This record gives sequence, C-alpha cells and structure tokens, in this order.
Amino acid sequence: MKNTAGNTQQVTISVSGVPTGFVSAEQGELVLLPGSTGAVNLAFSIPENALAGDYLAKIRVGNDETFSEDYLIVRVKAKHEGAITLKTVLMDERTKTTQVRLSTKNPSNKKIERIQLFERISPDIASNPSQITFQDKVGTVVSLEPLVLAWESTELQPGDTWTLTYIISALLSDYSAYVYWPVQQVVYSSEKAEGMLKIQEMEAPLMTIGEPATVNAVLFYGGLTALPVTAFFEAPKEFEVIPENKQLVLAPRSLTRVYFEVTPLELDMEGSHAAALVVSSQDETIRQSMLLVVRAPPPGINALGIGAAILAVVLVALAAAAIVRREGWGRERVLRKQAVEAHGKYLQQVRDDILEKD
Repeated sequence: MKNTAGNTQQVTISVSGVPTGFVSAEQGELVLLPGSTGAVNLAFSIPENALAGDYLAKIRVGNDETFSEDYLIVRVKAKHEGAITLKTVLMDERTKTTQVRLSTKNPSNKKIERIQLFERISPDIASNPSQITFQDKVGTVVSLEPLVLAWESTELQPGDTWTLTYIISALLSDYSAYVYWPVQQVVYSSEKAEGMLKIQEMEAPLMTIGEPATVNAVLFYGGLTALPVTAFFEAPKEFEVIPENKQLVLAPRSLTRVYFEVTPLELDMEGSHAAALVVSSQDETIRQSMLLVVRAPPPGINALGIGAAILAVVLVALAAAAIVRREGWGRERVLRKQAVEAHGKYLQQVRDDILEKD
C-alpha cells in the first residue's frame, strides 16, 4: 500500500466476500506517512469441512475520506487420491496477454495410465484458436463454440507433475471472467475403464438477487450399459433450486447436459457462495464444487420518481378536463346566441302580422 496523498493517512484493512475466518489481516489498522508504503500480512485458515471451490475475497484499505480495493481468488481443493490439477493465471499488463499454466500432479502411489485435460475458455477471454499460443505440449481444439482445448498424457508416475502452459493474446480489465474458470480432468485406469462417470463441465452466470438463473453441467459417462443416476444441486439455504433433483438415465458412452434453475432470495446475498453438483448412481457418488457470484439488483424507480410520474398524470388529466370545460362553455354561448336570434325573429314576424291585419 502506498500513500499518494500529501498528508498522513490512518487506514483500516478489511477482507470480505469469503466465509468468516478464511482470510484475515494480521494488522487491522495502519498509519502511512505522505509518500510512504506499508505492508500487511494476510492469514489463511481453511477449515477441514470447507466446501471446495474458488472464493472471491475483496480487500479494502481506506478511511472515511479515501479508499482502495483489490480482489483475491482463494481456491480451496477437496482431498482426494486421484490427480490434482492446479491452474495459475498470470496477467501481463505490459504485453496485454494472459498466461495460463496447468499443473497436474499424481499424489497417489499408483501410476495413472492415461489422463485427459479439457479447458473451456470463456468467450470474454478468447473465441478464436488463433489467439492461443502453446508453450509446452500442443493442445487439440475439440470445440470452436465455445472454444475448448484438450491435452492427453499416456502415463503419470506417482509423485510426478505434468505441466502445460499456453498464452492468450488478450487481457481483460474486468477480472470477473477469471473468477470461475475450471479445468476438467478425466483419468482412465484399467480398473475403471468401464462404468466411468464424470462431471465434465459446469456453468453458472452472474446472478442477480431475486432473479432466476440457469446453472448447467455436462455429465460424461463411459460405460457400456445405460446408467440410472440422480443429480442434485447443493446450494446454501438462501437459494431456491428447481427442481430439487433430477432422475436421469445416461446412455452408454455419452455426454448429457443437466439444468437447474437457481434463484438467490435474500437481499444481503451480494458476493460469492459455494455450491456443488452431486450425481449418484447405484455404485458411486461424485460431486464437483463451483462458485455462485451474486450481485445486487439494479436500482429501480424511487418514490420521488413515482410521485413525479403520478403528479404529471394528474396535471395532464386536469388540463384535459379544463379544455373540455372551455369547449363546453363555448358551445353553450353559441346556442344561447342562436336561441335569442330565433326568438327575436319570431317576435318580429308576429308584430308584422298584427300590423297587416289592422
């Protein structure tokens, strides 16, 4: 942190957007002299029962007069015995490029015979393969819309790490597209070559409080016979999920897309929330975590605006009534004049008739 003001600043450091206790500042307040810099250590404490996923933490430094904010992605991974893939995103402001590094490690004591990685790139980041430059092993473009890259390794020994790097010739000023950007891994072994069930990808849009949003996922099934499964979408109680579960029959060697309608209901839900898709069959249960990012609804018409609109309608109505009344009075004056003229003519005719008889 640097104080660019011309006077001494006493600032407060706060962290929000993640569950309480995940991230905290060791020093809550700091005094910065003009032109000086300061550093604060952040403490991370992730409980064992925390849901896996990416959490967006907002770091705010400031006081009542000025402040500065930045964001930090806290990635929590579940414990498991299979391969672990870690994604690192480096943004180069100088070259306006985004470097992505995928590191897959085999922490088990068994050899992984074959592993595939699938990388779905958001169209906000890149939409054309020409924007991709492979640094290590060249990947395969398996889809253009959306842009999906894939790599395969035929062998990963216990304790070994497989690293892939590619560069995107684009850099976003808005970091929201980088918040939830999962990588899908599919591990094959001779023991589970048949009956394999995986959640291949999950997508959730930026949500607005009170408005339903569609969360969807792709299920990969590599078995040789049809498989009945039940899919659940686990979200905090402040979310409404429709339907509660889905009964599916997965065709052999197929990809199946499943949809859930999710609505954030509470007014103070702005921020990130952990959720997960759970798919259960007779033999196994799999789950994949994801992050739901919720924003406040856009501001509506305030009471003053409504009052002004009503007043305008009333004034228009009164003006119309006045015009009608004026038009009515004008017609009444014309009719009276015509009646007086007709009555005068009648009296003149009667007088002329009397004089003629005399």
